[in-house]
This record gives sequence, structure tokens and C-alpha cells, in this order.
Amino acid sequence: MTSLACGDVKQLTWSPGPFVGNIQMLAALSSDGLVRVVVYKLDEPDAAAEILTAKVKAEPPENAVFTEVAWVTATDLAVGASDGSLRLYNALRPSGDSCIQPYCVHQLHNTYIMTLSPAFPSSTPFYIASRSASGDVSLTDLRSPIQDRVDVPKDRLPVKALVYAPFSRSWITFGEAKDNELLQTTIECRHLRHFYGEVPVAKLPPLEGQGTTLASSSHHPSILIGSAKGTVFATNYLRTVVPTSVYRPEMDGYLQKVCDYQFQVHEGVSHSDRVGGTTTPAAQDTFHGPDVHPGASFFSGPSKPVPLDDGTRKRRKNQTRETASVEQGADGSTASVTFSDEQAVTAMAWNPNHKFAGWAAVGWGSGIVRVMDLSHDAP
Repeated sequence: MTSLACGDVKQLTWSPGPFVGNIQMLAALSSDGLVRVVVYKLDEPDAAAEILTAKVKAEPPENAVFTEVAWVTATDLAVGASDGSLRLYNALRPSGDSCIQPYCVHQLHNTYIMTLSPAFPSSTPFYIASRSASGDVSLTDLRSPIQDRVDVPKDRLPVKALVYAPFSRSWITFGEAKDNELLQTTIECRHLRHFYGEVPVAKLPPLEGQGTTLASSSHHPSILIGSAKGTVFATNYLRTVVPTSVYRPEMDGYLQKVCDYQFQVHEGVSHSDRVGGTTTPAAQDTFHGPDVHPGASFFSGPSKPVPLDDGTRKRRKNQTRETASVEQGADGSTASVTFSDEQAVTAMAWNPNHKFAGWAAVGWGSGIVRVMDLSHDAP
């Protein structure tokens, strides 16, 4: 166990390595706006981790805080700030006062940086995609960040999800709900050599809410999709991105529901507690926010894969009118559904180890975390 003299930990990310001597580096972004790097040495599986060096830290610019951390290489750390600047650090070269100095500073955006996603693992880790709070999505070559840069127009609703898919050298993200009567969330793929154009991958079913999280793996092309309703989906994006022949430009993709989550607040909780939390406004911690409502969690699923609708294909013949009537009312109005904070999927990740690459961890707003083995067929 390591104790950090900081605020709440907002992000933890391990260096991809490898290092000689079973040495690992952990970067931690905390609520005080600083980034700290801890170097561990793991000799035995059951032994306590040995800290080789003192916890070095990176300080943000004046009147700003760090907002996002990502490893570009095994030793180079990319850090985004609230003023839109990007700083690159070498974690193995701290100064005498245990404070890392950046070797590259670039004004990447004009406002808060929400996401940094370098093209790693690949042979071109110097390409990094980013998203700001204003909705701008950019692809920057760190070798010449001023000249080699691609900007994508603003989205109506900026989201944090932006993950790199090494099998196609592209980035997966959520798209806009333009020309979409039911406001279904679309998943798009932006290739490294064609970043300004998107390729539709999938579209979530109606009434699933906004997509919240994405997860990709460096060992297989399956991606996980989380929604505000609490549902987790999986799909192989290569079936809709990679062309197979001239006569059949794309294969039929499938979308499978991995699990469905429901959070029910206890009946004894008052209406004010359901809306504002379990603590009074006077006793509520403004920095940490309201407590999680007391309730129960229910899981269901998985379901069989279904042919996906990415927005470009026509409706299939076996889709009945009853299914379409569920999506849209008889009077032509579209249903509107709201979800509580505890219901949404907030974090997802595939296991980075090759032997257990089929394992996935999913976290919801209620604080519950579920680890699933998706490498075998469900009974």
C-alpha cells in the first residue's frame, strides 16, 4: 500500500513497460491538480512492493490544474491541463527537487482537455488524439505539433470517450446524433490517415441514453460500449470497418448485449434524498458531492448477438412494425427517458495481460464493479 499526500485520486495509469528487474511505474492524477509518479519493484508475488525512488511530481501551469494523463511510451508521460496546454515529461529524469520538468509544452486546445489518447501500442506513438470541453477533437503529431495537426468540428455534446484501436490504427469515439429522429448514440471510427472523416461502426438501440464509456484491447478487436442506462454492449468493429472485396465492401456486424444493470433506490428514501443525495445541504461536502443513494443492484443478460444498425444500412426485412412502434409512439412522438447518476456506466477496461485478455471490468455510478470473463460462450 502506498500513501499519497494529495486529494482524491482522479486517475491511475500504469506505464506499459517493460523494464528490467520487474520495475513498474504508476502515474497518479489527484484532485489537487498535480501528477505524481511512483516507481515500484515487485520481487515476489506475495511480497510488498518496494518503492525505489521518492514520489516525483509534475506541477501544472499557473492558474490551471492537470486534467488528463496518458503514457506515450514506457517512460514519456503526456499531461493535459485545464488551460488547454499539453506537457510531455520524462519520468526517469526528475530534477533535484523531485519535480519533473517538461521537455515539450504545446497549446493543444483553448480550454479544458478532457481526453488524451496516444497511438499506443504501435510504431507511431507520437500521434496523439485529444478532446476538449468545447467538443473539439484533434489529432496532433508531437514531432511537429504546429504544422501536423487535424481538427474536427465541434460536437453538440462533448463526451470523454476516445480510445485507440491498434488493429486498424484508428480511434473509436461517439458521434453526433444528427439526422437521427430517436437520438440514438452512434459509434464512429476515425483512421489515422483519414482522421477528418468518420466510418460508422454501430448504433445503440433506442432509449439507451447517451453513450458514456468505451474500452478497446490491444489483443483482440472487440470493443465494449457503456450507456447511461447501465447497459454494456460488445461488438467487433473490424466487421464494419475493413472491406472484404469490391463486390462486398463490408461484412455484417453484430451487436451483443453483455449485461443489463438496474439500480433501485430503497423505498424508505424520501423524494428529496432521491434527488439531492442522502446528506443535508449544510453537511454536504461540496468538493466530493452527495453520497450514493442506498439501494439495490440487479444484473441481467447476456443476450444473443443481433445485426447492428450503424445508421447507413436499411432496416432489415425481419424487423416488424411492432419493434418500430416501441421506438416511436403511435402519435409520432419520441419517448424521453432519464436515468439516475447511479445507473450509468462510468468506467470500463479490458485486462491488458495476454493470457487473460478476455476479462473485462465494468464500473457503474453506484460504485459497484463487475469483472467478467467474455472469452467463452455463456450457458
